[in-house]
Amino acid sequence: MKLIVKTFALLLFVLLGLATNAQNNSLGENKVYVLVLYVKADMNSFIRINCDRFAESFEKLLSVQIVANKDSLDKLQSLISNARFAKNNREIDVRRKFVYVSDEVQKITVCSDGRDIMIDSRLIKKNKRLLNFLESMCKP
Repeated sequence: MKLIVKTFALLLFVLLGLATNAQNNSLGENKVYVLVLYVKADMNSFIRINCDRFAESFEKLLSVQIVANKDSLDKLQSLISNARFAKNNREIDVRRKFVYVSDEVQKITVCSDGRDIMIDSRLIKKNKRLLNFLESMCKP
């Protein structure tokens, strides 16, 4: 258990370092980016993985990208702003996590299982445009 906690702490430190480095080197004054964490969509697990435990649960299998393209960021912000929340909330078995970071807005966490999407731990109504856009950000 201690090894898992140490490994997770190291992974988190590396990811934050990558995000900060990308922010400082390529974004200049514009401190807006999306940290994209994902595994293969068909990855199986014995238990349902929620958004909070996603990185820890798949630490050795994660692919990581940082998206700082203004057009992509604007489109994502627009799609998130237009999302409608579902009446009933439930957990999803997460395989993709997106952390939208900006000086202008509070950090937004988006998680997906490939079918459903949660924004800041709240399930949204089916949104194929947002789902397809998120999936397009998970390509190397």
